[in-house]
Amino acid sequence: ICTFIIVFCVCWMSGKQLQHSTPLTWHARNAPRCIDAPVPPTSWRDRAARHRQACPVLKGDRPPCPTRIQYSPAAEPPAPHAIVLPKLAEPPPLDDEVEPDGDCWGVLGRVELSRYIAHRTTILSAAAEQSRLRRTQELELAGSWAAQVPGAHADDVPGLENTAAWTTVLEALAFERQYLRRGQHFTQWPDVLWSPQCLGAAETAEFEHRLTVWVQAMEAQAERNDGKTRDALKALPVSVLLRQLLADTRCVSGDFSGASKALAGAVAKEAGADPLRPPLLIGWEDTLQCNYVKAHQCARLARVALLAVEAQPEHAAELPRKQALQREALAHAVNSARRLLKDSRRLFEVELAVAEQRTLQQLSALDLEEHWHLALRCNRLLVLEMQATVARLSNSCGEARGFLRDAMDQTVILQADEAATPRLQRLLAALRQRLSQQLADLED
Repeated sequence: ICTFIIVFCVCWMSGKQLQHSTPLTWHARNAPRCIDAPVPPTSWRDRAARHRQACPVLKGDRPPCPTRIQYSPAAEPPAPHAIVLPKLAEPPPLDDEVEPDGDCWGVLGRVELSRYIAHRTTILSAAAEQSRLRRTQELELAGSWAAQVPGAHADDVPGLENTAAWTTVLEALAFERQYLRRGQHFTQWPDVLWSPQCLGAAETAEFEHRLTVWVQAMEAQAERNDGKTRDALKALPVSVLLRQLLADTRCVSGDFSGASKALAGAVAKEAGADPLRPPLLIGWEDTLQCNYVKAHQCARLARVALLAVEAQPEHAAELPRKQALQREALAHAVNSARRLLKDSRRLFEVELAVAEQRTLQQLSALDLEEHWHLALRCNRLLVLEMQATVARLSNSCGEARGFLRDAMDQTVILQADEAATPRLQRLLAALRQRLSQQLADLED
């Protein structure tokens, strides 16, 4: 018993000298404290007093009251920085010997197949060369002998020349030049091609039949056990461009269901395609490797949906349930078009940013690169016009006015561009007049 009492006393006396080797930063009740640390409060009054000393609000130092911001979804968005617009002269008049210019969408909404194939192939070749240089530098830094082998580490450039689809591509190029080319003396965009609206009834039927045959042939060749053809058509989706041209041709005749099937067949199955329910980008983004074609696919899916919405007749004598289903379908089409146009504009802006960063050395094989840049800006302009239409159908008048003003400013800037041809200037002037009329209708 005496031994136990002695051991207990020694431990109790030495326990007072125990302390933690590292400083403690937590202050809970009954927590150990370091030497020379302030004694924590032991009562709620002490803790409340210390809290009042640390809290500026309890001492009377209140922050200023925030001002209330009146927000309305229908209000106009804040005006961006003012853009200094150039002064424009009247566009050159149309000569009597030259045929009409055509519609804006059919002319400005696409480039010729030969220009796209040459441009896309040059970009893929430049990307493969950059990857080869990068891998060679990595091997040289690692001291590998493989860095001395020329071309051993270059990526394959996807091309259509040595594939089964090349014959079909040549037929499509020849037919496009035969039916849509305006003349041999026109070489600048957008003076090279006609709009599908300028074709006659017989030529339109023949053109639509040929496009359908070529699309089916290319897709059948890609489905076969030919990985090279499949990879080439994925990097250079010429069949999708032909489908887009087929959709434009069907839209001219008012066949919106056929146009929807032509576009949906590029990313899904044609069966069951509905112009009021277009597939969104999130469902087929990985099927294509070209942002330019993706942007045009989104824009055309949205355009077909908007044309189908505006073509819906008003049935006042129908049952209320059927009217509700129709209103729901129209609202779904407008919302889908809004998302598709947002994706299309984003992809066009990505392509514009990449085009501005390119150097002339990277695109030495191309002629008149400024016309490609001009075509991208015109494509974005058409998307802006459709975004204004979506906002108008959604009863967002303020948002629609913002899109229309932005589009009108872009028409002025594009018309004043040095690369703008007389035909492009006339089309932009007509487009600006139409946008001005839409803005005036919204103001009323």
